Amino acid sequence: MILKRFSPHLITSRIDLYLKKKHKKMDKFDYLFTFISLTITIGISGLLNNLNNLLKLRDQVKWHWLPLGWSLIILLALIQIWFSLFYHLDNELTETAGGFFMLFLPVIFVLLTSMAVLPNKPSEEGLDLKNWYFKQKNYLIILLILSWISYLNVKLFEEVYV
Repeated sequence: MILKRFSPHLITSRIDLYLKKKHKKMDKFDYLFTFISLTITIGISGLLNNLNNLLKLRDQVKWHWLPLGWSLIILLALIQIWFSLFYHLDNELTETAGGFFMLFLPVIFVLLTSMAVLPNKPSEEGLDLKNWYFKQKNYLIILLILSWISYLNVKLFEEVYV
């Protein structure tokens, strides 16, 4: 059942449908997909911007693998959310504002996590990524738990009502 939901055929058929209706008006899927795609783009650009700031001042940074590993996981989560939009936006969940908000909550929490997983800029005296991470870990874990709970809420709603 899961393979059927996320099959490449579903994605290519959606792209083919989009290409066939180039000159038609945008439908609900197009508006919602564009809105969430822009939100995901903001999360990816924030994550990469923070990484770029650290790389520019790399001589002031004491590197540690933990925040960098979480950054990679969050980047992959954002990409996965984008790919799952093809499935989630085509059901009754997005017919109401409440259903769309329920679908949008995991995106918000992962977006916040992507902006918080790396520091913006090192200070003048330098930055130890390990110490910085352990000062921020409670906030990051809360955001990850909230995103997981909100995603489970979407899955539960889809199983019960859709």
